[in-house]
This record gives sequence, C-alpha cells and structure tokens, in this order.
Amino acid sequence: MCSEQTGRVWSNADAYEAIIGRWSRPAAEAALDWLSLPSGLNWLDVGCGPGATIETILATEAPSAVLGVDPAPEFLELARKLIPDRRVTFQAGTAS
Repeated sequence: MCSEQTGRVWSNADAYEAIIGRWSRPAAEAALDWLSLPSGLNWLDVGCGPGATIETILATEAPSAVLGVDPAPEFLELARKLIPDRRVTFQAGTAS
C-alpha cells in the first residue's frame, strides 16, 4: 500500500480508495461549503491522490484551473483517466 522507498507514499489506488478515498468526497464537500469561495478561482490540491477533491471542486466551485500534485505516479495516472477536464493539470511532486 505504501512505497517501499519512503514508507509514506500511497501507491495502491484501490487500497487507498477503500480506506481513505471513500471519506475524501464528503470531507471535500464540507470543506468547500465552509470556505464559501467565489467561482472562477485557480485551485491547488497538494496530495491529490486519485482526484476526489478535484472532482468536488469541479462539480461545485466552477474553477478557472486546478493543479493536482501528488508524489505517486499511480495516482496521477488514475486521476488523469478519471478527470478528463481541460481545466485540470496534474504534476508529480510534494508540498515541499
């Protein structure tokens, strides 16, 4: 489930979704509702995983652009397949 290299990076999207991902969407909905930001903003999702929060941003916030960043190539590959929106770009990386 985690990278052998660091022990801190998820790399199995199915395991992630079963354990963490199922909570990502309701948490994103609550957080975005609480933020109550205007539409048309540029968004950054650090640790985007397979893109649950980005899907919620696209569905509720009418963003101009979204950048999803994650260290796991497997998650980025899946997110690109699941979210074919021209406003979204994915990049490998971390918060640092």
